[in-house]
Amino acid sequence: MRGVHYYVFSSPMEVVCVECEGESLYVTDPVTTCMQMSGYCPREEAAALFDTLVRRSRQDKEENEMALGDFLEESGGFKGKTTARWAFAHHRMNTDSSMESRLRLILTGARLPEPVTNPVFTDPESGKVWIPDMVYLELGMILEYQGLAWHSSPERLDNDSHKSLRFQRFGCEVIPVTNETLSIPWRRDEFLKSLKAIRRTRLRFSAKKKESLRKLFTVQNE
Repeated sequence: MRGVHYYVFSSPMEVVCVECEGESLYVTDPVTTCMQMSGYCPREEAAALFDTLVRRSRQDKEENEMALGDFLEESGGFKGKTTARWAFAHHRMNTDSSMESRLRLILTGARLPEPVTNPVFTDPESGKVWIPDMVYLELGMILEYQGLAWHSSPERLDNDSHKSLRFQRFGCEVIPVTNETLSIPWRRDEFLKSLKAIRRTRLRFSAKKKESLRKLFTVQNE
């Protein structure tokens, strides 16, 4: 098939047959495919790939989480297993997109603490529930990835604006992040410098202030 890259795995395994444009393709299940691809991509991309199997919207995320761990424990050696082990240790449940995964790994790679992914924010006044992308809980620092496809409609832009105002109403700092922020080296460096400066400032908050910010959020699966 034109435009399709084929990767061949030599070990015997269960496959399913998929009919595509008159051809029969025998492919592996998603967990096995993630393990296979670990031999062909950087470890950060492997972690992002693992995250796709345990996203917040998936009904089978707990099952996939167990299957990933079982595969690594029960399988023999294979190309990319070291990368797969790293990816498994660094993947996280309940992400919403691969760009969120990449952002999290960029932050920890820059020696910043790991933020909490998709906690629940309950508006103390209206009771409305929001789910920000990533949060440093006791500092009230919210990182929101602004994906073009998702955030480009007028309705979503208005929703994002209202959501940010509500976060700020209760003392949170909202930090937007775009694809350019992460993909352009000098933009990424400036973003990390600014983020570290904001964090230093908010670390000086009193214990009471930090606790009040922390209570705004509920961590999923906590």
